Order: sequence, then C-alpha cells, then structure tokens
Amino acid sequence: MSTYLLADAFSAFYQDKVRLHYGKAGDRVKIISEHGAVLIVEDKNGNRFPVAAENVSGR
Repeated sequence: MSTYLLADAFSAFYQDKVRLHYGKAGDRVKIISEHGAVLIVEDKNGNRFPVAAENVSGR
C-alpha cells in the first residue's frame, strides 16, 4: 500500500529564520513508527521526520 503526505511537512524549529521543509504534499513516504497521533516517516532519500497522522494517506 502506498503512503503519501497530504500536507507539506515543516520543522517545528527555525534554522537561520527559516523553517526546514521536510516534504511536500503528494510525496511518497514509508511509515517507520507510530507514536499516538504522530508518525515517523521516511522519504525516498532516506530522510526521517515526524508528521501528524492526519497528514498521511493510506494507513
């Protein structure tokens, strides 16, 4: 089953006054783990980041 981001994923912290952009809506991701309402996902480049469970399709 394919899993995709439903919304852009940004860091909660700022780096040089800009939030890091982890992924954009429509990007395919792999679910690594679930922690309540938060998922840890991995993108095609192997980068792992947290997203709200409601912002991921196909789970």
